Amino acid sequence: MSKRVAILFSLAVFTFGAITVSAQSDDAPKKEDKIPGFKGEVIAQLKDAAGKYISLAKATPDEKLSWRPAEGIRSNTEVWMHVANANFLISKALGADVPSDLPKEMEKVTDRKQVLHYLKLSFETAGMQIMKLKEEDLGKEVDFFGQKRTSRDVLLTLAVHCQNHLGQSVAYARMNGVKPPWAR
Repeated sequence: MSKRVAILFSLAVFTFGAITVSAQSDDAPKKEDKIPGFKGEVIAQLKDAAGKYISLAKATPDEKLSWRPAEGIRSNTEVWMHVANANFLISKALGADVPSDLPKEMEKVTDRKQVLHYLKLSFETAGMQIMKLKEEDLGKEVDFFGQKRTSRDVLLTLAVHCQNHLGQSVAYARMNGVKPPWAR
C-alpha cells in the first residue's frame, strides 16, 4: 500500500469514526436519486456533508460565529469558508469553471448569509464538476497544486477534506452547547 493511500485511509477512518452520527441530514440523497459508481458515492458524501454544514451554520447563534477554541485557530465561519474555498479550488483542479467574483480572502467572510451562500455554491460547483467527469477519466492524472494525481484521488481528497472539517465543526458546536440538528 502506498504511503499516500495509507495516509488517506487512516485519515478517512479517523474522520468517519470521529463523526459518529446516526442520522443523515434532510439533504442526504434519496434512494431514487442515487447516481451509480464512484462518482455517485462521492456526490452522496458531499450532499450529506453540505446539508450538515448548512444546518450547523444556521443553528449556530450569532455570537458564536466568530468563536474559536484558542488564539490562532480558525473560528466557526473561518472553518466553513475554508471548506468552501477548498471545494472551489479542488473543483477547479478537476476542470471546473469557478465564479470569477469570489472574495480573494474567503476566510475573512463572516456574514452568515454570505457564508451560507458560498458554502452552498461551493458544493454545487463540486457536484456539477463531478457529474461532468467521465468514469474513464477518473484514472487520468491532473495537476493538483503541483502534484500529479488521478482525478479519483482528487475526489477522495475532496470528500475526506469535507468530512474532516465537518468533524471539527461538530466539535466546535458541542463546545458551545449547540446540538447538531441531525443528531438525535
